[in-house]
Amino acid sequence: MAACLEAEIEYLGVFFAREGDKMEELPHPDTIEGRWRQAAEQAAQEKVARILGGELSKGKAVGRTLDRCLERWRGDRELAHKRVAEHGLAAKRNAIAAFQAGAKVKDIGEIARAQLVSFRDGLFKQGCETPTVDKKAGRIATLLDSLRFVAVRL
Repeated sequence: MAACLEAEIEYLGVFFAREGDKMEELPHPDTIEGRWRQAAEQAAQEKVARILGGELSKGKAVGRTLDRCLERWRGDRELAHKRVAEHGLAAKRNAIAAFQAGAKVKDIGEIARAQLVSFRDGLFKQGCETPTVDKKAGRIATLLDSLRFVAVRL
């Protein structure tokens, strides 16, 4: 019981330090150099290859765009009888425009994880708050998933 109380008190200390902006900023794991990065990148590429299949995992153009992903996402929502809000579509279109402006890539087959990380970091540099960054990066990831999984089924 003493160990549980000690852990709870330690948690509260961390919680209040974070809420009071007294926590030191730590570097993002993707920015730390080391031998582990090669193994992590290899594992990530293998995971992408398993999920996407050979065609989409090689970084080659596949003739599909984020706009097509948006249309597919919208169609999937309508098939599931889920509401498609206009403000949600507008938010996804804005995220697409912002991502394409920075990444200079239109074909989803050429989009790499590094471009998504760069997009996220660019939003932080622009002064966006964490929830906003998460929403915008999540919108791009959702759109990519909507068409990539369809491509595997086709």
